Amino acid sequence: MAPNMAPNKEGAVQLKISGYDVQFPFKPYASQLGVMSKVLKAADNGENALLESPTGSGKSLALLCSALAWQERWKSDRAKGRGGGSVKIDDDGWIMERDDRNATAPTPEEADGTQHDNTQP
Repeated sequence: MAPNMAPNKEGAVQLKISGYDVQFPFKPYASQLGVMSKVLKAADNGENALLESPTGSGKSLALLCSALAWQERWKSDRAKGRGGGSVKIDDDGWIMERDDRNATAPTPEEADGTQHDNTQP
């Protein structure tokens, strides 16, 4: 599904991806749309994402534009009293620390989704 695209007079594009308003400097490649969608989904879920795309496909720009869109929504939601968890923000709007994540690092088995039998006969 292609996102809504509204170009402005400078050629930049306002994209609507997964409900986010993403500013992009030109019409994105399909691979960039995929990267932005995955970044937004991972950020929404508080997850990491491993993204691969060939050299020169615009991963860095797609990552930056989608991360900025997520941050803008997050700040807006916080200002309206919605969501955000226990996050402390400085006067310039930078996230200082998060108190809502008490998770420990996963074991190697949890990380790779396998169970290992370490017993030897």
